[in-house]
Amino acid sequence: MNDQNKRAFILIFGIPIAILLLILIGQSSGLLQAGLLSSDDGNLPDGDTVKLGDLDFHTSLDAALIEAGNSGKPVYVYVDSDYCSWCKKFEAEAFHDERVVQMLNSNFERLSVNTARNPSVASSLNVRGTPTGIFLRPDGSEIEDMRIVGYVSADEFLIQLDDVARVN
Repeated sequence: MNDQNKRAFILIFGIPIAILLLILIGQSSGLLQAGLLSSDDGNLPDGDTVKLGDLDFHTSLDAALIEAGNSGKPVYVYVDSDYCSWCKKFEAEAFHDERVVQMLNSNFERLSVNTARNPSVASSLNVRGTPTGIFLRPDGSEIEDMRIVGYVSADEFLIQLDDVARVN
């Protein structure tokens, strides 16, 4: 292999591999959780909200729990990722369904966690895949046996919301 081919090989394969290794080392050493290699672009400061479908969601766990403490309502935590097609399908169906919107607005505080922008929260909630729905009591403890992992239809989601609302 001549020098020009070696340089091309390094540019095409070596640099992306080095970047991938840096990311993996950062994840395993906790640098991502510490915010030193965070992918958070800083556009969502604590206390802000994001609109998903016809619903507003907190983007800060602390803000959602403060609201839950004030209202006495449980928190519905929606965890998604940027490249999750099932997340997009769920959002398009459930978060535009009038029944779901009414139930979430009336009975729950809402938190949106994107795994790329907020990996430490997703990790602390033990999220293994997306979409994931988690229900928290106002004190921040998880409501057992109510976690939704993977896509569910709006009708199935509504049944789950009703079950959680009745428990609390």
